[in-house]
Amino acid sequence: MIFFNSTKLYITKDSKLILNKIKFNKILHFIIKNILNNYHSAIKDGTISIITISSFMIKHVKTDVKNVLQLKKNISAIKINCKKTLNLIKILSFYNYKNFNSSFLFWWLFCVAKTSLSTKITINDSIILAKLCLIIAIRLRGISKIKSIKILTKLGGTANESFLDNCILIKTKHGCANDVYLENIRVITYSTISNKLENGILQKNIYFNDHNLEKFIKNEKGILKQKCKNIFKYGVTYLFTSSLIHDTMEEFFIKTFISTLDNCNQIDVNNLSKFLMNHDNTRSVQLFNHVIGVINLMEYVILDNYKYIIFEKISATNECTLVLRGSTKAFIKEINIMIFRIINNLIHVINDCRFLLSGCSVECKILNHLLYNVKYFQKNEKNKLMLMAMGVEEFLKHLFKNSFLNFNSLCTHLLSINIDYNNKNIYDLYYKFFLRSDKIGLCEPSKLKEQIYINSTELTEIISRVNIIFFNK
Repeated sequence: MIFFNSTKLYITKDSKLILNKIKFNKILHFIIKNILNNYHSAIKDGTISIITISSFMIKHVKTDVKNVLQLKKNISAIKINCKKTLNLIKILSFYNYKNFNSSFLFWWLFCVAKTSLSTKITINDSIILAKLCLIIAIRLRGISKIKSIKILTKLGGTANESFLDNCILIKTKHGCANDVYLENIRVITYSTISNKLENGILQKNIYFNDHNLEKFIKNEKGILKQKCKNIFKYGVTYLFTSSLIHDTMEEFFIKTFISTLDNCNQIDVNNLSKFLMNHDNTRSVQLFNHVIGVINLMEYVILDNYKYIIFEKISATNECTLVLRGSTKAFIKEINIMIFRIINNLIHVINDCRFLLSGCSVECKILNHLLYNVKYFQKNEKNKLMLMAMGVEEFLKHLFKNSFLNFNSLCTHLLSINIDYNNKNIYDLYYKFFLRSDKIGLCEPSKLKEQIYINSTELTEIISRVNIIFFNK
């Protein structure tokens, strides 16, 4: 759950904290009360909350016996529909937030990565996976030429090992070229080598860019506007190497490699192979034998004293490949599903470039409003909900287009829009529950105009679910 107090962002996994802040009518209060009494653990996020609430509501709506089967189908459909709006998508509600802090986003991605897996993984693994999925999604957005995201696995190891015990290598490729897999190497690339005599001993220093991830995300957004069209024409490679390292490699990488950091833009893989050969790293050279050409350095990240580097490889490509190592086949399969889900949803949201608000705080209010009104509808008036959905969509368009207005002007404008649609209920909903709220949901536009970006499909889907519930349409 995500909510605001004044202009500060707060995060909690316990929906009860949010639910306690919302005033419900008797119908929804009955639903929430029963849910909280029947579930010993907290409702975790907005998506799960709305699934539970919707299912409970359907089960307790009075209906004819002949419609029971249809209601059961509706329950299943609602669950599937809700799961499509994963809490992960809602995380990117704050992607354009003016005081955006990547730690918020990564924390939620980390929560998804950890809670989505039956096998426990380390905190460091989860953070790396979060960064991995975010960067992939950012780099893939708007790219129509990419045909697929392929996930390859390398099995083996013990049950106590996580999928990041060795490494992750994401590389784009053309055709069916062999994938590269690096093992037991934390950072195995360099850009330039400078020879320097110190105390009569020849020292070899390796230089890297020292950009932090926060700067990378900030700069990348602007750069990608121009670069996205051609980025996959040239190819992209992301490299996250192992958090483990052999003793034989430690002195070289820690004392020599990490000792000097400077600006450098690219590396020559052939020179890397020669350099590693000179340092008796023949196994590493073999792993790089079929990696040819120049790699542009994209990012340098330090996490818990481990160094990770992300690169862009210049080569033609139409496929993005992710290589994972794991302990068990079932564990790897579970990770595969999760990564596909994360990447696909992140790409969808980034391409959409609109905000979604956190699930429960918004959806409960809307359900509250709709439940209050829908009970007065007759069955022959079922089109009213459809008109309401259209009104919400139009309302959101105007809300976004006119977000530059001050609060009073915006409210006046939105009220006039809804009068034209003969649907003042929508204006009342937003004015009472969102525009005047500085604690939950949408803040006053004059405070946080960026949050005016709202994905209207979330709201219309809720209305559709209510429509199904009451009219079986």
